[in-house]
Amino acid sequence: MIYRRGVWDLPKGHLEEGEDLRECAAREVCEECGLVSELLAVGERITKTTHSYVSVAGRAEEKHTTWFVMCYRGAEGDAVPQTEEDITQVRWMTPDEARAAAATSFETIRCVLDSLPPYPTCEASRQRTPEGGGDWGGGR
Repeated sequence: MIYRRGVWDLPKGHLEEGEDLRECAAREVCEECGLVSELLAVGERITKTTHSYVSVAGRAEEKHTTWFVMCYRGAEGDAVPQTEEDITQVRWMTPDEARAAAATSFETIRCVLDSLPPYPTCEASRQRTPEGGGDWGGGR
């Protein structure tokens, strides 16, 4: 979860030319959380959401977002908030902790967290890190 402008949120962004949705999701999470892309795996799709917002230019915008389970093999301390995006904290949370933190967040974020599978995993990459860390399937 990221803490931005007074609320807990999830990383998200815009699709760049030539990217597919999974590549975009991974890039945005790495950028906003300061993570190493080689240690991040994109798992199953959770859900899709749509929300409206006012752009920096003052225009009404509609954003369609596809959400994925992600697993990170690095250390929890690897995360660095992208302050230029007004992100002040990055925190690994269990699904229950994230739901509690999102109680005062945006409706779409609560929808994503409520749509999480009971035991989210990154099936394609279940392996231990060389340093002996956890597998892709758990916790973060």
